[in-house]
Amino acid sequence: MTDTGIYLLDTDAVPKPTILFYNFQTKRLTRVRQLEEDPVPWIANLAASRDGRTVWFVWRELHSSITMAENFQ
Repeated sequence: MTDTGIYLLDTDAVPKPTILFYNFQTKRLTRVRQLEEDPVPWIANLAASRDGRTVWFVWRELHSSITMAENFQ
C-alpha cells in the first residue's frame, strides 16, 4: 500500500502473472509489469515504498538437494 494506491499481484493473469496498481483517486486499475516467472506460492512477494516510487518483487527458482554424510564428526 502506498499513499496514492495499492499494488497487487495477479497470479492468475493470462498469459503471465502481472503486477497491477489500483489508484485511490481515479479508482482505476492499471498494469504495471508482466512477470517473466511465476511467483513462489505462499510467500509475500510484493512490497512498495510509501511514496510508491519503488516496488520490490521477489521470485526465486525452487529447488532442493539432499546430501548424505557418513561417519560425520
